[in-house]
Amino acid sequence: VEHERAFLHEIKRIARRAIIEIPLENNDGFQKNRTVMSEYGHINFYSPGTFLNLLETSGLKVLQFKVHDYTAEYMKYLSPSLGGIKHFVRKLALQAAPAVAVKKLTYLGVALCDCG
Repeated sequence: VEHERAFLHEIKRIARRAIIEIPLENNDGFQKNRTVMSEYGHINFYSPGTFLNLLETSGLKVLQFKVHDYTAEYMKYLSPSLGGIKHFVRKLALQAAPAVAVKKLTYLGVALCDCG
C-alpha cells in the first residue's frame, strides 16, 4: 500500500474492527538485503514499534498484537530444500528470544484493531 495512512483511515471509516497483517521487515536482515526486498514491490518497512505507532496514530485502537512466522509451506515454497529447516529455526528463535529474532529476521505482525 503506497499511502498506508489513507488506507487505514478508510478501514476506520467502514469497519468496526479490522485485522491487519504486515511483514516486519525493518530489521538487520532487511538492511543487508534491501535490493532483494524492492523486487517484491515493498515501499514501506516496519518494525513492531513503527507498525503499532502507525496504527495508533491513524486512529485505530490496537486490541491485540502478535508477531508470528510464515507457514512451513510458504518457507518450503521459497526454499524447497531448506524451507522446513528454516521454518523450524525461525520458529524456535521467535519462541526463545522474540526481541532478538524480530531484529534479525522478517516475521509477520498482526494486529486486531477497534476502528470505532
